[in-house]
Amino acid sequence: MMLTHPSFLPRQAWQLLPGQACTWQLQPGETLMVDQGRLWLTRVTRVGDAQDHVIQAGARWLAQGCETVVVESFGPGPCLGLRAFSADRG
Repeated sequence: MMLTHPSFLPRQAWQLLPGQACTWQLQPGETLMVDQGRLWLTRVTRVGDAQDHVIQAGARWLAQGCETVVVESFGPGPCLGLRAFSADRG
């Protein structure tokens, strides 16, 4: 089941199985929204940000510029969400 986000324009729905990792190229203003599970995100191209980010269900993460990120489902079940742009991004 995918939740709807009326203020965002969907780009791609995704699902990661437990332990599955992917590398994504994100554009400025692109938002990752987690609908179910937890997402572990590591910024590869962001100088000065060596921290990992854990995004919980119901939370969002916004790309500040063109970024390469490695994402992984973090937990016992799958992680579901959307890659999207804000509908008001001009």
